[in-house]
Amino acid sequence: AVSAQANIACARKALSRYSTMPAPRGALPNLCRSTLRLVTPSTLTATAPVTVPITIQEWTGAGAQAQAWDALVARHPLGTSDHQWGWRRVLQGAFGFKPHYLAALAGDTLVGVLPLFCVPRGLRGCALVSIPFANYGGVCADSPAAASALLAAAKRLLSQVRAEYLA
Repeated sequence: AVSAQANIACARKALSRYSTMPAPRGALPNLCRSTLRLVTPSTLTATAPVTVPITIQEWTGAGAQAQAWDALVARHPLGTSDHQWGWRRVLQGAFGFKPHYLAALAGDTLVGVLPLFCVPRGLRGCALVSIPFANYGGVCADSPAAASALLAAAKRLLSQVRAEYLA
């Protein structure tokens, strides 16, 4: 089992690559939130190391994919209603934002999600935003490895869609 200290160290390392804001002493900005929410070491749980390689897929379908996505969000301690699949349809239909729902899989098991939308910015370009207009969003993953893989995929997607930044 991975210790809470190892989880914290991995999360700090991943966070340092994607944020210039230092973590407050004794607390860690939560990687599963697009807004700052503090998580203390006592709230982190140890997870078993993942031995199956993690692959990232962009999920576009409904049905089984939507059910698996919502099941992970419902069981995950950091999952919120903002992470749910239904926001994909709402934000795409109401505002025309193109969704990019990234799923981390260990074998056939869903181990992490990252909902992103391409939000137009000015006359040209866009930004990749996790759940626009919502309080929470971002990575929701079972392990630091899945979180890192999702963030790396988001960074690649940033270049592919020629977005200016990731939020």
